[in-house]
Amino acid sequence: MLASVARRTLARHPLGGARRGLSSADAVSNLEGLLEKTLTELEAMPAGGHYRRVTETLARSRLAAIRNTDAAGVEEAIGEGPLDELIKRVEEDLEAIPKIIAANPFAAEDVPKPAHYWEPERKDYQDYLELKAKLEKEEKEGIQKP
Repeated sequence: MLASVARRTLARHPLGGARRGLSSADAVSNLEGLLEKTLTELEAMPAGGHYRRVTETLARSRLAAIRNTDAAGVEEAIGEGPLDELIKRVEEDLEAIPKIIAANPFAAEDVPKPAHYWEPERKDYQDYLELKAKLEKEEKEGIQKP
């Protein structure tokens, strides 16, 4: 509880929660630069990737809030807490992007499946149909013989 009170008090600070020794305008400028850098770095990922789509959308909405609001009202317009905490989260995203690209989780999505990819299942089903037909035939013959 004490931490939440402290956060609210610091968020109302005249510098807009920018406790890194930056003025509110400097913090907003710093955040804007980080968000633009995030968008640039995300271009190295496939356009359809989930992480890229979500992070781009978030960065663009934050940039829109920054560009459509004066420096004093940016925290409230973005609605994600004090600027210094938001700057820290954006910096963490920027650190994660190269690691995600290096891990290359997109490679499996990009590999086309071979034409015979489902062939084993088809063969099993064909075997099932043949066996079923054979059993039905034997059953019919068995009934007719006696």
